Order: sequence, then structure tokens, then C-alpha cells
Amino acid sequence: MKNELIKSTSVYWCPSYDRHILVIKEDGDVVGLNFWQGDIYDENDANFHTSDDDLVDFYLATMDYLNGEDEIERINQAMWAYHSYEILQADRASEKIRQAKLKELQSKNGL
Repeated sequence: MKNELIKSTSVYWCPSYDRHILVIKEDGDVVGLNFWQGDIYDENDANFHTSDDDLVDFYLATMDYLNGEDEIERINQAMWAYHSYEILQADRASEKIRQAKLKELQSKNGL
């Protein structure tokens, strides 16, 4: 009978992206991802060891469209795209809030 790896948790240091990446796999498939930006790695940071489910979903939805040389490179590409998307979403939300406040002020002042 052959032993089989069922679940693994790995941490990769990616100096070109200045980040540590947490990759959790079950039966060879990515089921968990997270990252720690910067070269100082705190193994005890509980947030880092918890999978970011939104990031995992984003990676799984885009992985067929990524073109990195290996899986970690593709995960890094997905992380950059996901982070850019989060920034755009936050900017859009901030703009909507600003517009609503402006409209409210205009309404109060009879403009």
C-alpha cells in the first residue's frame, strides 16, 4: 500500500514580489491562500495562517488565464490582480460615498 499526501500547508518566500505566500492544498488542489507582504515573516501571525477565501475564489476563477512559469508565479499574478481589483472597488465605494454626501449637502442647502 502506497502512502498518499492528502493535505499540505506550505509557506513560500518570493523575493521578487517581497512577500511570503501561504498555500494550502488538499488532494493536490489549492484550497487556501494568503500572503504576508514584506521580508519580515512572523510565523505566529494568526491572520497569515488563515486562508483568504475571496482570494482563493479569485485565483480559482482566473488560474486558467494566468501565464506564469509555475504555480507560485501564477498565484502571485492572481494576487496582484486581486489586490488591484480591491483598490478599484475601494476607490469606487469612496467616490459613491462622496457623491452621496455632496448630494445630501446640496439638498439641505436647496441647491
